[in-house]
Amino acid sequence: MCQQHNSAAEQGQAQPKHQALLEYDYHMWATDKVFDRLKELRDEVYRIKMESTFSCVAEVMSHILLADRVWLGVMSDTASMRSRIRPAAA
Repeated sequence: MCQQHNSAAEQGQAQPKHQALLEYDYHMWATDKVFDRLKELRDEVYRIKMESTFSCVAEVMSHILLADRVWLGVMSDTASMRSRIRPAAA
């Protein structure tokens, strides 16, 4: 006779985190690390012009934060978040 497999919850064990939550936790950890490093920069370094896709570190950070807001809107599927990112045409 086959034994029935009991889930982690039935065995009194904690459920493993969903992959999306693990990825979110990593994203938040990495973002905190970036901000920790940015705090070490002198103000003038933050805005020094450079040859890259973005002209300075400040523009890179602006892009990253906007991308986070866009993905938050996509994942939460809220019209209000989308309208704050790109206002509706009048």
